[in-house]
Amino acid sequence: MKKNYYCKKYNANDIDYVIMELAFESSVKVKVDDIILILETSKESIEIQAEEAGFVFFVVNEGDTVSVGDLLFFVSDENTGIAEDDLNQFTFKSLTSSESKKEEKHDSSNGETIYSNKAKKMIEDKGLNKADFSHLDFVKESDIKDFIDNSVKDKVDDRSYGDSDIVIFGGGGHGKMCIDLISQNHRFSIVGIVDDKMEEGDQVLGCPVIGNKESLRELHEKGLRNIIIGFGAINNQKLRDEKYSLVKKIGFSVPSIIHRSAIIEPSATIYEGCQIMAGAVIGSDVLINCNSIINSGAI
Repeated sequence: MKKNYYCKKYNANDIDYVIMELAFESSVKVKVDDIILILETSKESIEIQAEEAGFVFFVVNEGDTVSVGDLLFFVSDENTGIAEDDLNQFTFKSLTSSESKKEEKHDSSNGETIYSNKAKKMIEDKGLNKADFSHLDFVKESDIKDFIDNSVKDKVDDRSYGDSDIVIFGGGGHGKMCIDLISQNHRFSIVGIVDDKMEEGDQVLGCPVIGNKESLRELHEKGLRNIIIGFGAINNQKLRDEKYSLVKKIGFSVPSIIHRSAIIEPSATIYEGCQIMAGAVIGSDVLINCNSIINSGAI
């Protein structure tokens, strides 16, 4: 069974629309209500959703101009692909015609850049400037991601690191506590966050995500020497120990950080990589071993 999806008339003024974004590749299985593609009208973006589950097959490409009545894609309950006869039957305009209409669309837009809904949202969420994309006719989510990746890479590549620069390995809840602690002490300058579950360009308390675990060796080779383990140990001490061993093997220094409200007796000994949080009290002749956390309010 196969259901065809044709281009409808979405407003009174337009008969031609631009394919801004294909959400899947052909032959991928989709669910009911999945957004399959995004059309751009002269006024807004239109998201076309699947009305049934199955395998989606496109007969259009991103950037194509389509008219009312043209086939956009079909959803089939069998992953049989698109036969050449089907493609000839359902593709109503030649590539030349499509390109010609796209050029007409550009001419009538007075040079204005068109953004997909996902692109607009990402620009807003990331606090980016639309002017950075004004050289493009159509801006898709992938264009924004490429821009962020390249921007972060340029900053990392160009930067030279000093003795007070430090990176946080882990940007979750415990990592945020470390950011606040370091920011209050003014001993180190945080250059960014390294986290496998976050995307480059994301922000954690104003600190940019500059890479993942695979970026650590490159950062060290570029001269960065200090790192903080931003993973807690309440649920998984082994994970924190593994992160500590990894960064030490690369050659990083893991300084101990101490909240200014902590009370520590002069006879206490605190080894490398410890984190003494707000309100902690460490008594006389106490030894805190490497990579330990004395959490907030602990005595």
